[in-house]
Amino acid sequence: MSGRRDPHDTSERELPRGMRLLDRYVILDRYDGGGMATIYRAEDERLSRVVVAKVLRTTLVEGSGSTSGRALYHATYTHFLDEARALSKLQHPSTLRIYDFGYVGDASTPTEERSPFHISEFLSGGNLEQRVRAEGTLSPLAAADVLDAVAGALGEAHGYGIVHRDVKPSNILFAEVGAKRFPKIADFGIARTPVPTAEAAKTGRTPSTPLTLCSPRWAAPEQLSSGVESATTDVYSLGLVAHFMLTGRPAFDSARIRETYLPRIFDDDFATRAIRASGLPTPLEEVILACLRVSPAQRFHSPAAFATAFRAAAATLDGGPPPPRATAAPREPQPPASAGPTSAGGTGPVTMSLVPEVADLAFAGGGTETRVRLSFQPTSSRVNVRNLSGFVVRDGARPSTAVLLDRDATLTFMTSSQAVRLVARLAFGERTADGTVFLVDGQPVLIPFSTARQAVALYVTSAAGHTPQVVIVGRT
Repeated sequence: MSGRRDPHDTSERELPRGMRLLDRYVILDRYDGGGMATIYRAEDERLSRVVVAKVLRTTLVEGSGSTSGRALYHATYTHFLDEARALSKLQHPSTLRIYDFGYVGDASTPTEERSPFHISEFLSGGNLEQRVRAEGTLSPLAAADVLDAVAGALGEAHGYGIVHRDVKPSNILFAEVGAKRFPKIADFGIARTPVPTAEAAKTGRTPSTPLTLCSPRWAAPEQLSSGVESATTDVYSLGLVAHFMLTGRPAFDSARIRETYLPRIFDDDFATRAIRASGLPTPLEEVILACLRVSPAQRFHSPAAFATAFRAAAATLDGGPPPPRATAAPREPQPPASAGPTSAGGTGPVTMSLVPEVADLAFAGGGTETRVRLSFQPTSSRVNVRNLSGFVVRDGARPSTAVLLDRDATLTFMTSSQAVRLVARLAFGERTADGTVFLVDGQPVLIPFSTARQAVALYVTSAAGHTPQVVIVGRT
Protein backbone atom coordinates (compact mmCIF):
# COMPACT_ATOMS: atom_id res chain seq x y z
CA MET A 1 0.00 0.00 0.00
CA SER A 2 1.59 3.24 -1.10
CA GLY A 3 1.73 6.33 1.12
CA ARG A 4 1.42 8.74 -1.85
CA ARG A 5 -1.93 10.20 -2.65
CA ASP A 6 -3.89 8.90 -5.62
CA PRO A 7 -5.16 11.97 -7.54
CA HIS A 8 -8.21 9.97 -8.70
CA ASP A 9 -9.19 8.97 -5.15
CA THR A 10 -11.61 11.34 -3.43
CA SER A 11 -11.50 9.41 -0.15
CA GLU A 12 -8.64 11.59 1.12
CA ARG A 13 -11.05 14.52 1.29
CA GLU A 14 -14.30 14.84 3.17
CA LEU A 15 -17.05 13.34 1.06
CA PRO A 16 -19.24 16.14 -0.33
CA ARG A 17 -22.95 16.37 0.32
CA GLY A 18 -24.86 14.71 -2.51
CA MET A 19 -22.07 12.29 -3.43
CA ARG A 20 -23.44 8.87 -4.44
CA LEU A 21 -22.02 5.57 -3.26
CA LEU A 22 -22.85 2.36 -5.12
CA ASP A 23 -25.36 4.43 -7.13
CA ARG A 24 -27.75 4.16 -4.21
CA TYR A 25 -26.54 5.91 -1.05
CA VAL A 26 -26.46 9.73 -1.09
CA ILE A 27 -24.22 11.51 1.42
CA LEU A 28 -26.18 13.90 3.67
CA ASP A 29 -23.56 15.16 6.12
CA ARG A 30 -20.60 14.20 8.23
CA TYR A 31 -21.91 12.69 11.46
CA ASP A 32 -18.77 11.74 13.36
CA GLY A 33 -15.07 11.22 12.87
CA GLY A 34 -11.92 10.19 14.61
CA GLY A 35 -10.05 6.97 15.01
CA MET A 36 -9.65 5.03 11.83
CA ALA A 37 -12.88 6.03 10.07
CA THR A 38 -15.17 8.94 9.27
CA ILE A 39 -18.91 8.49 9.77
CA TYR A 40 -21.46 10.02 7.40
CA ARG A 41 -25.22 10.06 7.39
CA ALA A 42 -26.56 9.01 4.03
CA GLU A 43 -29.91 8.32 2.41
CA ASP A 44 -30.73 4.97 0.91
CA GLU A 45 -32.71 6.15 -2.12
CA ARG A 46 -34.16 2.74 -2.91
CA LEU A 47 -35.65 2.16 0.55
CA SER A 48 -36.06 5.80 1.64
CA ARG A 49 -34.21 5.41 4.92
CA VAL A 50 -31.28 7.07 6.65
CA VAL A 51 -28.17 4.90 6.93
CA VAL A 52 -24.57 5.27 8.05
CA ALA A 53 -21.61 5.27 5.69
CA LYS A 54 -18.40 4.43 7.54
CA VAL A 55 -15.36 5.33 5.42
CA LEU A 56 -11.78 4.37 6.25
CA ARG A 57 -9.51 7.38 6.72
CA THR A 58 -6.55 6.99 4.38
CA THR A 59 -5.16 10.27 5.79
CA LEU A 60 -3.57 8.11 8.47
CA VAL A 61 -0.54 7.88 6.19
CA GLU A 62 -1.06 10.73 3.76
CA GLY A 63 2.22 12.36 2.87
CA SER A 64 4.26 10.43 5.42
CA GLY A 65 5.53 7.57 3.32
CA SER A 66 7.05 6.11 6.48
CA THR A 67 7.25 2.40 7.16
CA SER A 68 5.37 2.81 10.43
CA GLY A 69 2.69 4.89 8.73
CA ARG A 70 2.17 2.29 6.01
CA ALA A 71 2.10 -0.48 8.62
CA LEU A 72 -0.56 1.37 10.60
CA TYR A 73 -2.68 1.90 7.52
CA HIS A 74 -2.23 -1.71 6.44
CA ALA A 75 -3.41 -2.88 9.88
CA THR A 76 -6.42 -0.57 9.96
CA TYR A 77 -7.31 -1.43 6.36
CA THR A 78 -7.28 -5.13 7.20
CA HIS A 79 -9.30 -4.60 10.36
CA PHE A 80 -11.85 -2.52 8.45
CA LEU A 81 -12.40 -5.40 6.05
CA ASP A 82 -12.63 -7.73 9.05
CA GLU A 83 -15.38 -5.58 10.54
CA ALA A 84 -17.50 -5.83 7.41
CA ARG A 85 -16.87 -9.56 7.22
CA ALA A 86 -17.76 -10.03 10.89
CA LEU A 87 -20.92 -7.92 10.81
CA SER A 88 -22.17 -9.66 7.68
CA LYS A 89 -22.37 -12.96 9.60
CA LEU A 90 -24.12 -11.70 12.71
CA GLN A 91 -27.90 -11.62 13.06
CA HIS A 92 -28.42 -10.91 16.76
CA PRO A 93 -30.85 -7.99 17.29
CA SER A 94 -28.33 -6.31 19.60
CA THR A 95 -25.61 -6.22 16.94
CA LEU A 96 -25.37 -3.25 14.57
CA ARG A 97 -26.62 -4.42 11.17
CA ILE A 98 -24.54 -3.97 8.02
CA TYR A 99 -26.31 -3.49 4.68
CA ASP A 100 -23.64 -2.99 2.03
CA PHE A 101 -19.93 -2.63 1.27
CA GLY A 102 -17.83 -0.90 -1.36
CA TYR A 103 -14.84 1.30 -2.21
CA VAL A 104 -14.67 5.06 -2.76
CA GLY A 105 -12.95 6.31 -5.91
CA ASP A 106 -12.40 5.51 -9.55
CA ALA A 107 -13.37 1.93 -10.34
CA SER A 108 -10.29 1.63 -12.57
CA THR A 109 -8.03 2.07 -9.53
CA PRO A 110 -7.06 -1.15 -7.68
CA THR A 111 -9.17 -1.66 -4.57
CA GLU A 112 -6.01 -1.77 -2.42
CA GLU A 113 -5.45 1.90 -3.29
CA ARG A 114 -9.04 3.01 -2.64
CA SER A 115 -10.78 3.64 0.64
CA PRO A 116 -13.29 0.98 1.69
CA PHE A 117 -16.63 1.83 3.26
CA HIS A 118 -19.58 -0.04 4.61
CA ILE A 119 -23.21 0.92 4.98
CA SER A 120 -25.01 0.11 8.22
CA GLU A 121 -28.16 1.04 10.09
CA PHE A 122 -28.40 4.52 11.58
CA LEU A 123 -29.07 4.65 15.33
CA SER A 124 -30.29 7.97 16.68
CA GLY A 125 -30.03 7.28 20.41
CA GLY A 126 -26.34 8.07 20.93
CA ASN A 127 -23.98 5.75 22.78
CA LEU A 128 -23.62 4.53 26.34
CA GLU A 129 -20.80 6.89 27.21
CA GLN A 130 -22.86 9.88 26.08
CA ARG A 131 -25.91 8.61 27.95
CA VAL A 132 -24.07 8.25 31.25
CA ARG A 133 -22.32 11.62 30.86
CA ALA A 134 -25.59 13.39 30.10
CA GLU A 135 -28.07 11.54 32.32
CA GLY A 136 -25.97 10.11 35.12
CA THR A 137 -25.29 6.57 36.25
CA LEU A 138 -27.66 3.69 35.61
CA SER A 139 -29.51 1.76 38.27
CA PRO A 140 -28.29 -1.83 38.74
CA LEU A 141 -31.32 -3.27 36.95
CA ALA A 142 -31.03 -0.78 34.06
CA ALA A 143 -27.35 -1.73 33.75
CA ALA A 144 -28.40 -5.39 33.77
CA ASP A 145 -30.68 -4.72 30.78
CA VAL A 146 -27.75 -3.30 28.81
CA LEU A 147 -25.50 -6.21 29.79
CA ASP A 148 -28.12 -8.79 28.79
CA ALA A 149 -28.38 -7.30 25.30
CA VAL A 150 -24.65 -6.89 24.73
CA ALA A 151 -23.88 -10.32 26.17
CA GLY A 152 -26.32 -11.93 23.75
CA ALA A 153 -24.71 -10.18 20.79
CA LEU A 154 -21.20 -11.09 21.90
CA GLY A 155 -22.27 -14.68 22.49
CA GLU A 156 -23.36 -15.00 18.87
CA ALA A 157 -20.07 -13.47 17.69
CA HIS A 158 -18.07 -15.84 19.87
CA GLY A 159 -19.98 -18.73 18.32
CA TYR A 160 -18.45 -17.70 14.98
CA GLY A 161 -14.99 -17.46 16.54
CA ILE A 162 -15.15 -13.65 16.50
CA VAL A 163 -13.75 -11.81 19.52
CA HIS A 164 -14.81 -8.15 19.56
CA ARG A 165 -11.68 -6.90 21.43
CA ASP A 166 -12.98 -3.34 21.82
CA VAL A 167 -16.02 -3.53 24.10
CA LYS A 168 -16.39 -0.08 25.67
CA PRO A 169 -19.19 2.42 26.39
CA SER A 170 -18.74 4.43 23.18
CA ASN A 171 -19.20 1.24 21.13
CA ILE A 172 -22.59 0.46 22.69
CA LEU A 173 -25.17 2.42 20.70
CA PHE A 174 -28.90 2.88 21.23
CA ALA A 175 -31.78 2.48 18.81
CA GLU A 176 -34.79 4.61 19.72
CA VAL A 177 -38.22 3.07 19.23
CA GLY A 178 -40.83 5.41 20.60
CA ALA A 179 -39.86 6.22 24.17
CA LYS A 180 -37.68 3.13 24.52
CA ARG A 181 -33.99 2.67 23.80
CA PHE A 182 -32.43 -0.62 22.79
CA PRO A 183 -28.65 -1.18 23.08
CA LYS A 184 -26.57 -2.55 20.23
CA ILE A 185 -22.88 -3.39 20.09
CA ALA A 186 -21.01 -1.72 17.24
CA ASP A 187 -17.51 -1.17 15.92
CA PHE A 188 -16.12 -4.62 15.26
CA GLY A 189 -13.24 -2.78 13.57
CA ILE A 190 -10.54 -4.53 15.59
CA ALA A 191 -12.38 -7.82 15.99
CA ARG A 192 -10.33 -10.95 15.50
CA THR A 193 -11.97 -13.12 12.92
CA PRO A 194 -10.75 -16.01 10.75
CA VAL A 195 -9.03 -14.80 7.57
CA PRO A 196 -9.87 -16.53 4.27
CA THR A 197 -6.98 -18.11 2.39
CA ALA A 198 -7.24 -15.67 -0.55
CA GLU A 199 -7.13 -12.68 1.79
CA ALA A 200 -4.18 -14.15 3.68
CA ALA A 201 -2.26 -14.68 0.45
CA LYS A 202 -2.96 -11.12 -0.68
CA THR A 203 -2.12 -9.32 2.58
CA GLY A 204 0.41 -11.66 4.14
CA ARG A 205 -1.74 -11.90 7.23
CA THR A 206 -2.67 -15.28 8.68
CA PRO A 207 -5.14 -16.15 11.43
CA SER A 208 -2.27 -16.54 13.88
CA THR A 209 -0.71 -13.16 13.14
CA PRO A 210 -1.69 -10.81 15.99
CA LEU A 211 -2.42 -7.16 15.36
CA THR A 212 -2.43 -5.50 18.75
CA LEU A 213 -5.00 -2.73 18.66
CA CYS A 214 -7.18 -1.94 21.66
CA SER A 215 -8.60 0.83 23.81
CA PRO A 216 -6.22 0.75 26.81
CA ARG A 217 -8.70 1.80 29.51
CA TRP A 218 -11.01 -1.06 28.59
CA ALA A 219 -8.46 -3.69 27.56
CA ALA A 220 -7.87 -7.07 29.18
CA PRO A 221 -4.38 -8.00 30.47
CA GLU A 222 -3.76 -10.35 27.54
CA GLN A 223 -4.36 -7.46 25.11
CA LEU A 224 -1.85 -5.28 26.92
CA SER A 225 0.74 -8.06 26.85
CA SER A 226 0.04 -9.43 23.33
CA GLY A 227 -1.25 -12.64 24.89
CA VAL A 228 -3.84 -15.12 23.64
CA GLU A 229 -7.29 -13.56 23.31
CA SER A 230 -10.59 -15.37 23.70
CA ALA A 231 -14.23 -14.82 24.65
CA THR A 232 -13.08 -14.03 28.19
CA THR A 233 -11.20 -11.03 26.78
CA ASP A 234 -14.59 -9.50 26.01
CA VAL A 235 -15.85 -10.59 29.45
CA TYR A 236 -13.09 -8.53 31.08
CA SER A 237 -14.02 -5.42 29.09
CA LEU A 238 -17.72 -5.96 29.75
CA GLY A 239 -16.99 -6.00 33.48
CA LEU A 240 -15.32 -2.61 33.13
CA VAL A 241 -18.35 -1.33 31.20
CA ALA A 242 -20.61 -2.50 34.04
CA HIS A 243 -18.48 -0.56 36.52
CA PHE A 244 -18.72 2.54 34.31
CA MET A 245 -22.52 2.32 34.10
CA LEU A 246 -22.77 2.21 37.91
CA THR A 247 -20.12 4.83 38.76
CA GLY A 248 -19.87 7.14 35.75
CA ARG A 249 -16.12 6.76 35.40
CA PRO A 250 -13.63 4.19 34.10
CA ALA A 251 -12.09 1.91 36.71
CA PHE A 252 -8.63 2.63 35.27
CA ASP A 253 -8.86 6.40 34.95
CA SER A 254 -5.22 7.42 35.31
CA ALA A 255 -4.02 10.31 33.16
CA ARG A 256 -0.95 8.15 32.56
CA ILE A 257 -2.81 5.06 31.49
CA ARG A 258 0.37 3.23 30.46
CA GLU A 259 1.49 3.22 34.08
CA THR A 260 -1.42 0.88 34.83
CA TYR A 261 -0.36 -1.73 32.28
CA LEU A 262 2.08 -3.77 34.37
CA PRO A 263 -0.04 -4.05 37.52
CA ARG A 264 -3.08 -4.95 35.42
CA ILE A 265 -1.10 -7.66 33.65
CA PHE A 266 0.34 -9.28 36.77
CA ASP A 267 -1.63 -8.25 39.87
CA ASP A 268 -5.25 -9.19 40.63
CA ASP A 269 -5.16 -6.89 43.64
CA PHE A 270 -4.71 -3.82 41.43
CA ALA A 271 -8.14 -4.27 39.85
CA THR A 272 -9.61 -5.24 43.21
CA ARG A 273 -8.45 -1.98 44.79
CA ALA A 274 -9.74 0.06 41.85
CA ILE A 275 -13.21 -1.49 42.00
CA ARG A 276 -13.53 -1.41 45.78
CA ALA A 277 -12.57 2.27 45.85
CA SER A 278 -15.85 2.98 44.05
CA GLY A 279 -17.94 1.90 47.04
CA LEU A 280 -20.33 -0.31 45.09
CA PRO A 281 -22.64 -2.69 46.97
CA THR A 282 -20.76 -5.89 47.74
CA PRO A 283 -22.83 -8.22 45.50
CA LEU A 284 -22.19 -6.06 42.43
CA GLU A 285 -18.58 -5.51 43.39
CA GLU A 286 -17.97 -9.25 43.66
CA VAL A 287 -19.59 -10.03 40.32
CA ILE A 288 -17.59 -7.34 38.52
CA LEU A 289 -14.34 -8.47 40.14
CA ALA A 290 -15.00 -11.98 38.87
CA CYS A 291 -14.64 -10.53 35.35
CA LEU A 292 -11.34 -8.79 36.09
CA ARG A 293 -9.03 -11.64 37.00
CA VAL A 294 -5.62 -11.60 35.38
CA SER A 295 -6.04 -15.26 34.42
CA PRO A 296 -8.75 -15.69 31.76
CA ALA A 297 -9.56 -19.12 33.21
CA GLN A 298 -10.66 -17.50 36.48
CA ARG A 299 -13.19 -15.15 34.84
CA PHE A 300 -16.77 -15.88 33.88
CA HIS A 301 -16.54 -18.24 30.93
CA SER A 302 -18.92 -16.18 28.78
CA PRO A 303 -20.61 -12.77 28.67
CA ALA A 304 -23.96 -14.49 29.27
CA ALA A 305 -22.70 -16.07 32.50
CA PHE A 306 -21.58 -12.65 33.72
CA ALA A 307 -24.85 -10.97 32.71
CA THR A 308 -26.87 -13.63 34.54
CA ALA A 309 -24.83 -13.27 37.73
CA PHE A 310 -24.99 -9.48 37.52
CA ARG A 311 -28.78 -9.50 37.23
CA ALA A 312 -29.07 -11.86 40.19
CA ALA A 313 -26.97 -9.46 42.26
CA ALA A 314 -28.86 -6.41 41.01
CA ALA A 315 -32.24 -7.94 41.84
CA THR A 316 -31.31 -8.08 45.52
CA LEU A 317 -30.43 -4.38 45.61
CA ASP A 318 -32.64 -2.50 43.19
CA GLY A 319 -36.12 -3.21 44.42
CA GLY A 320 -36.67 -6.05 41.99
CA PRO A 321 -37.70 -9.58 42.87
CA PRO A 322 -35.03 -12.06 43.95
CA PRO A 323 -34.12 -14.82 41.52
CA PRO A 324 -36.96 -17.39 41.25
CA ARG A 325 -36.83 -20.21 43.75
CA ALA A 326 -38.44 -23.61 43.88
CA THR A 327 -38.18 -24.06 47.65
CA ALA A 328 -40.37 -22.02 49.98
CA ALA A 329 -38.41 -20.07 52.58
CA PRO A 330 -38.76 -21.33 56.16
CA ARG A 331 -40.39 -18.80 58.43
CA GLU A 332 -38.06 -19.56 61.34
CA PRO A 333 -34.33 -20.36 61.42
CA GLN A 334 -33.93 -24.12 61.43
CA PRO A 335 -31.08 -26.54 62.11
CA PRO A 336 -29.48 -28.25 59.12
CA ALA A 337 -31.61 -30.78 57.33
CA SER A 338 -29.69 -33.80 56.13
CA ALA A 339 -28.94 -33.72 52.44
CA GLY A 340 -28.71 -37.51 52.39
CA PRO A 341 -27.04 -40.42 54.12
CA THR A 342 -24.15 -40.57 51.70
CA SER A 343 -21.06 -38.39 51.56
CA ALA A 344 -18.73 -37.26 48.80
CA GLY A 345 -15.63 -39.41 48.80
CA GLY A 346 -14.08 -39.60 52.24
CA THR A 347 -15.84 -36.54 53.58
CA GLY A 348 -18.22 -36.90 56.52
CA PRO A 349 -21.87 -35.85 56.58
CA VAL A 350 -23.00 -33.20 54.11
CA THR A 351 -26.00 -31.18 55.30
CA MET A 352 -27.91 -28.22 53.95
CA SER A 353 -30.10 -25.54 55.48
CA LEU A 354 -32.32 -23.05 53.64
CA VAL A 355 -33.13 -19.88 55.57
CA PRO A 356 -34.33 -16.36 54.78
CA GLU A 357 -31.61 -14.72 56.86
CA VAL A 358 -30.36 -16.59 59.97
CA ALA A 359 -29.17 -20.18 60.45
CA ASP A 360 -28.50 -21.63 63.93
CA LEU A 361 -26.14 -24.59 63.74
CA ALA A 362 -24.92 -27.04 66.38
CA PHE A 363 -21.74 -29.13 66.23
CA ALA A 364 -20.79 -31.90 68.66
CA GLY A 365 -17.18 -32.50 69.56
CA GLY A 366 -14.96 -33.05 72.57
CA GLY A 367 -17.93 -33.91 74.77
CA THR A 368 -19.51 -30.47 74.30
CA GLU A 369 -21.76 -28.74 71.81
CA THR A 370 -20.68 -25.68 69.85
CA ARG A 371 -23.53 -23.48 68.68
CA VAL A 372 -22.88 -21.21 65.68
CA ARG A 373 -25.16 -18.60 64.13
CA LEU A 374 -24.75 -17.55 60.48
CA SER A 375 -26.58 -14.36 59.51
CA PHE A 376 -26.87 -13.11 55.92
CA GLN A 377 -26.80 -9.33 55.73
CA PRO A 378 -29.97 -7.72 54.30
CA THR A 379 -28.26 -5.36 51.82
CA SER A 380 -25.02 -7.14 50.96
CA SER A 381 -23.54 -10.59 50.43
CA ARG A 382 -21.53 -10.48 53.65
CA VAL A 383 -22.11 -13.10 56.34
CA ASN A 384 -21.91 -12.61 60.11
CA VAL A 385 -20.58 -15.65 61.97
CA ARG A 386 -21.21 -15.74 65.73
CA ASN A 387 -20.10 -18.35 68.25
CA LEU A 388 -23.00 -18.63 70.70
CA SER A 389 -20.86 -20.86 72.91
CA GLY A 390 -17.77 -18.68 73.26
CA PHE A 391 -15.34 -16.98 70.88
CA VAL A 392 -14.46 -17.15 67.20
CA VAL A 393 -11.04 -16.32 65.74
CA ARG A 394 -10.53 -15.41 62.09
CA ASP A 395 -7.23 -16.40 60.47
CA GLY A 396 -5.20 -16.01 63.67
CA ALA A 397 -6.66 -12.65 64.73
CA ARG A 398 -7.79 -11.81 68.25
CA PRO A 399 -10.80 -13.74 69.65
CA SER A 400 -14.23 -12.10 69.41
CA THR A 401 -17.80 -13.22 69.70
CA ALA A 402 -18.52 -12.67 66.00
CA VAL A 403 -16.85 -11.84 62.68
CA LEU A 404 -18.28 -10.27 59.52
CA LEU A 405 -16.98 -11.90 56.34
CA ASP A 406 -17.11 -11.07 52.64
CA ARG A 407 -14.62 -13.69 51.45
CA ASP A 408 -13.31 -17.14 52.33
CA ALA A 409 -11.75 -17.46 55.78
CA THR A 410 -10.50 -20.03 58.28
CA LEU A 411 -12.28 -19.81 61.64
CA THR A 412 -11.41 -21.27 65.02
CA PHE A 413 -14.24 -21.71 67.54
CA MET A 414 -13.29 -21.61 71.24
CA THR A 415 -15.05 -21.97 74.56
CA SER A 416 -15.27 -19.00 76.92
CA SER A 417 -12.06 -20.30 78.50
CA GLN A 418 -10.46 -20.24 75.01
CA ALA A 419 -10.24 -24.00 74.60
CA VAL A 420 -10.39 -24.86 70.89
CA ARG A 421 -13.44 -26.93 69.92
CA LEU A 422 -13.81 -26.54 66.16
CA VAL A 423 -11.83 -25.38 63.16
CA ALA A 424 -13.83 -24.51 60.06
CA ARG A 425 -13.31 -22.92 56.68
CA LEU A 426 -16.14 -20.68 55.49
CA ALA A 427 -16.34 -20.60 51.69
CA PHE A 428 -18.47 -18.37 49.48
CA GLY A 429 -18.14 -20.74 46.53
CA GLU A 430 -17.91 -19.87 42.86
CA ARG A 431 -20.89 -18.13 41.30
CA THR A 432 -21.75 -19.44 37.83
CA ALA A 433 -24.58 -18.80 35.42
CA ASP A 434 -26.70 -21.46 37.12
CA GLY A 435 -25.85 -21.13 40.79
CA THR A 436 -23.10 -21.38 43.39
CA VAL A 437 -20.57 -24.21 43.17
CA PHE A 438 -18.67 -25.70 46.12
CA LEU A 439 -16.01 -28.38 46.10
CA VAL A 440 -16.76 -31.32 48.38
CA ASP A 441 -13.85 -33.75 48.49
CA GLY A 442 -12.74 -32.50 45.10
CA GLN A 443 -16.15 -32.86 43.46
CA PRO A 444 -18.28 -29.85 42.42
CA VAL A 445 -21.64 -29.44 44.16
CA LEU A 446 -24.06 -26.96 42.56
CA ILE A 447 -26.62 -25.02 44.59
CA PRO A 448 -28.95 -23.56 41.91
CA PHE A 449 -30.13 -19.97 42.16
CA SER A 450 -33.65 -21.42 41.98
CA THR A 451 -32.94 -22.97 45.38
CA ALA A 452 -30.82 -20.28 47.04
CA ARG A 453 -29.88 -16.84 45.75
CA GLN A 454 -26.78 -16.92 47.95
CA ALA A 455 -25.02 -19.81 49.63
CA VAL A 456 -21.98 -20.39 51.84
CA ALA A 457 -20.36 -23.58 53.06
CA LEU A 458 -18.71 -24.44 56.36
CA TYR A 459 -16.07 -27.18 56.17
CA VAL A 460 -15.87 -28.24 59.82
CA THR A 461 -13.36 -30.37 61.76
CA SER A 462 -13.51 -30.86 65.53
CA ALA A 463 -10.46 -30.16 67.66
CA ALA A 464 -10.32 -33.86 68.51
CA GLY A 465 -9.97 -34.68 64.81
CA HIS A 466 -13.41 -36.20 64.38
CA THR A 467 -14.68 -36.87 60.87
CA PRO A 468 -15.11 -33.55 59.04
CA GLN A 469 -18.50 -32.44 57.83
CA VAL A 470 -19.73 -29.90 55.31
CA VAL A 471 -22.69 -27.63 56.07
CA ILE A 472 -24.12 -25.61 53.18
CA VAL A 473 -26.39 -22.74 54.17
CA GLY A 474 -28.57 -21.18 51.47
CA ARG A 475 -30.30 -17.81 51.54
CA THR A 476 -33.75 -18.05 50.02
